[in-house]
Amino acid sequence: MENCLNYDCNDPLGTHLPNVCGEELLGGASGILLLECNHTLTDPSSAAQITAQIAAGKAHLLLNLKIGVDAPSPIEIDSNVSGGTTKLVSYDRTLSLIDGNVSSTNVDFYNGVFGGRVFGGAILYLVGTEESATTLVTYIDAAINFTGGLTIPNNTNEFMTFNGVAKWRKRDMPTLATAPVGIFE
Repeated sequence: MENCLNYDCNDPLGTHLPNVCGEELLGGASGILLLECNHTLTDPSSAAQITAQIAAGKAHLLLNLKIGVDAPSPIEIDSNVSGGTTKLVSYDRTLSLIDGNVSSTNVDFYNGVFGGRVFGGAILYLVGTEESATTLVTYIDAAINFTGGLTIPNNTNEFMTFNGVAKWRKRDMPTLATAPVGIFE
């Protein structure tokens, strides 16, 4: 007996595999590679491709940051079937970025980043995976844009920081890949 209508359109799920020895990965990203809209990167684990993108001005490397990716927000629409539940069409996704590298040069840099510029993607260095079997990056393969600015605390007990939020819309989550050697160190 059918208990749902899917028109036999579902792709196979594949296999779910437990991590080796029950290893769980720590979070936290300490670096980001911002990719321009015209980048030609195809392999986020390739140091040679990334170096070429940086040299061509198609990628910008930022280090010593505090970055986290937030839980996605589903975008749903009403079903075209009476009594049906809403249907997922995509996700709105965000990441938060904190940069303590405050200087006049970086004010100019972040004016460009936070000024409405659209990037063609980003690679995040997952510092929390350095102690695991493989150090990883996560690759956001989507148009992404930032908002944010310089935060100046009202006392001398805190640091000034650039605080930003990046947004993108994509159904699939960012992919994980082996960290490219020599790029984020």
